[in-house]
Amino acid sequence: MLVDCTIAEAFWTQISADTGIKLLLLHPETWAHDLIEGRAGSERSQATIIIGMYSLCMQRNRIRHGEQSSPIRAAVQWAIDLAFDLGQVQIQQTPKEVGIAEPRWEKPPSGWVKCNTDGALSNRCCAA
Repeated sequence: MLVDCTIAEAFWTQISADTGIKLLLLHPETWAHDLIEGRAGSERSQATIIIGMYSLCMQRNRIRHGEQSSPIRAAVQWAIDLAFDLGQVQIQQTPKEVGIAEPRWEKPPSGWVKCNTDGALSNRCCAA
């Protein structure tokens, strides 16, 4: 349904024409895992493919429930737009790298004395 049916073939042909993203030959048993784990192309390609598959599922459900399905072109444009929008959100929310300072000894302010101690406590006494 997501790859081989007539509607899916038309969908992926249109995606490829509009974006240059081609549906890779995915293994029947591991395709979902490969897409989620990032083994099926760039992040942009993977996002577009996953959203495209979701769009195809929505089309199928509309047809099964007797609703009017969207034209392939509209479904393709929706998938492309959503993948782009999600990519923009991800870029905006990516935190800038902040260096975390390693703790280290600092000289105390003038007029203060700093005493560092390391110690251990044991409830057992050692017999000599």
